[in-house]
Amino acid sequence: LAAARAAADAAPTQELRVIPEVRSPVTLTMTAVKLPLPYIGGYVYTRAYGDIPGPTIRVKPGDTLKITLKNDLGPGPGIDACDMDHTNLGFFMNPDVICALNHTNLHTHGLHISPEGNADSVFRHVQPGSSDEIVLPIPKNHMAGTHLYHPHFHHSTAAQAGGGAHGALIVEDPPGSLPKFIEDMEEKTLVLSLANPAKVMRFEAWGHATLKKGKFWEQQLWRNPVYPDWEWDAVSGTLNEHSSLTGDHLGIDPHVYVNGQYIPKVTLKENKWYRFRFVLAAIEMRVELHQNDHSEDQAACEYQLLAKDGIYLHEAPRRVHRISLVSGSRADVAFRCSCGYLDFDGCTATMNFTALWQPMGVGGLAPTVESSTYKMMHVVTEPSTAKSSPLEKFSVRRPCYLADLRDAKVPRKNHHKFEMPQMYPMIL
Repeated sequence: LAAARAAADAAPTQELRVIPEVRSPVTLTMTAVKLPLPYIGGYVYTRAYGDIPGPTIRVKPGDTLKITLKNDLGPGPGIDACDMDHTNLGFFMNPDVICALNHTNLHTHGLHISPEGNADSVFRHVQPGSSDEIVLPIPKNHMAGTHLYHPHFHHSTAAQAGGGAHGALIVEDPPGSLPKFIEDMEEKTLVLSLANPAKVMRFEAWGHATLKKGKFWEQQLWRNPVYPDWEWDAVSGTLNEHSSLTGDHLGIDPHVYVNGQYIPKVTLKENKWYRFRFVLAAIEMRVELHQNDHSEDQAACEYQLLAKDGIYLHEAPRRVHRISLVSGSRADVAFRCSCGYLDFDGCTATMNFTALWQPMGVGGLAPTVESSTYKMMHVVTEPSTAKSSPLEKFSVRRPCYLADLRDAKVPRKNHHKFEMPQMYPMIL
């Protein structure tokens, strides 16, 4: 595995691909796609909108976004396979709530719109082989920002959205709403897919052969020459190969794919500001993006946060050294790099990711039970004589639905405590 990982790291890097952009009317087709495994070869089948990620959808405030959602997945087990007797225990203790994996719908993560009619309702149901017409009126006063779309059919959301069915949705800034130095920045949309092949396979196993059935399930979605004979133990969530437990670190650890690519490179001009739109889709982990190596032969890159989760900061930008993202969150960052005075041919930096799993436990505690740091993307900085100034502070006009409530006085009778306890057996 170490040799395979070294070979994957030594492979030629590809320039960051530009995700196709579409405008209304949009057709999204849910289908089975291959998710390659960079270390050991082969792939797992997962679900996506034709590719990972899906196309970037762009709208303007006041637009009506029309989407035709087609479900081209096979029938698979349906709602009848779900067991709701012990849903309060969570899926670790009752995996039969993971079911109907080929049933879907569509949710826009971040838009302030109504769920009524043929709009953004998580209760809509698109069965295999059928389609749905979705109409999303975007309010004229909607704040511009970076958002996400993904399936939200209950019982299959994590398997689908975390498996690859997601894409960026951008509400564009009206002309003149931003300072010119922000408006003129070249944009790059980076959809980060935190793929967890082991978890994807676990969902598939649970969706077909779970505790209630009490059996092993040979995973038909897996294609890999390194592990030709294996079974997935739906009870313990572990792999069994040749009748022996193989354990962890099989080369199916979580990977971050950037616009569907494994450790691509992005080429920038030195001292030029860019606007990076980061979007993260994951099953349950969060990530922190950072540059670990600040040696002399590395480009010095600067991060200035403009917006978080589709909302501009009250006063932007704000310099940050790490970009924190949980599944479904977004960050708009002004980004520039510079080289040393002897780097006449340019320089390179590496943006890394740290993946963290912090499940909520008893008493609201969130201990970190899993952490891994690895390379995510190379930043190639080409030499340039251009100069750029530090960014000036600015504020944007905010719509009425984004009222500032930080200093609001709330009557004590309206104070409530909300908890979502989850029982995670750490052994799993």
